[in-house]
Amino acid sequence: MDDFFKSQLPTPVASLVDRIENFAGREIVVAVDTRSVSPTDPNPDRLATEVTEQSAIIFIRARDSFPSHGVLHELLHIERFWIEGVPQVLPLHDENGERLQVTSSIENALEHQIIVPREADYGFEPYGYWNETERRLWSQYPWPSITTAWARRKNFLLGWLTVSKLVTDSSVKDHAECCLRKEGLLDEAQKFAVKIAQTIDSKPRAISAVLRFLNIPVQDIELVKFDVVREKRISIPIPAY
Repeated sequence: MDDFFKSQLPTPVASLVDRIENFAGREIVVAVDTRSVSPTDPNPDRLATEVTEQSAIIFIRARDSFPSHGVLHELLHIERFWIEGVPQVLPLHDENGERLQVTSSIENALEHQIIVPREADYGFEPYGYWNETERRLWSQYPWPSITTAWARRKNFLLGWLTVSKLVTDSSVKDHAECCLRKEGLLDEAQKFAVKIAQTIDSKPRAISAVLRFLNIPVQDIELVKFDVVREKRISIPIPAY
């Protein structure tokens, strides 16, 4: 990582940068994200990360905006995919990029179950961000821009997964439950969250559960491990539900 950015990080976070880069034998890149943000995004200033078997890029919103907590969050994603070898779900036959949006939302919902609590190990309070982000998100209900039944159900189930694990504000949880009840999805969303809690320690099993609940054909996606040391992409079998 460029010293201009790394020097701004607390020592434990900078040490995580060193550990990841030493393992991978390459530098983590920091770049300004010039992509447009959805007007309905509840947190338009958030950072993002792109990880492959060859590179990791942390996207920031401006060169003079490098928040340590947000950077740590992205580094924990990279640590999972590179050092821990946790596979990532990706779409197949994705001509227009719509399926990548779906798999990315699945990835974040699952990975956040693991990495957000880890932020406390580096001295950060993990849950305040999610209380506010989910408050803004669910206050936009009934989400009129999401018009198809499948997309609505997907967003509600993945949304509840985040709320049930990462939200500590009871008023936010109560409001989300109310929204789910109006959609007729509360019982199913709760069962989904329970199943993911039972399988989250095994990413392939968790993905299998997600595919079953969201009615996604297994032939539409692939589960891939990024071996950054050998620069290889390894396909991981998805177990039957």
